[in-house]
Amino acid sequence: MLHIGEFARLSHISVRMLRHYDQEGLRKPAQQDRTSGYRSYAVSQLVVANRITTLRDLGFSIRDIKQLVEAEDAVLLAALDGRGRELEEGIARE
Repeated sequence: MLHIGEFARLSHISVRMLRHYDQEGLRKPAQQDRTSGYRSYAVSQLVVANRITTLRDLGFSIRDIKQLVEAEDAVLLAALDGRGRELEEGIARE
């Protein structure tokens, strides 16, 4: 298990954002101490954290990411294709 600070460093997601993602139901820690509220993450959660970061960098909203983070590949690919078209249209307008 990784403490929240370690997980933040390895995932390149700030502790503040990890707490926000927890509140939004996007990414819950593997464990949370009932007394202190201290969060711990499993190493395997880094894969999902990387997907979240990538989707955020591409401009997807947290609401969209909630649906895409665990989606099947076909659904994810369709969303990425759609986002690519949106970006291309935005570039063409500018």
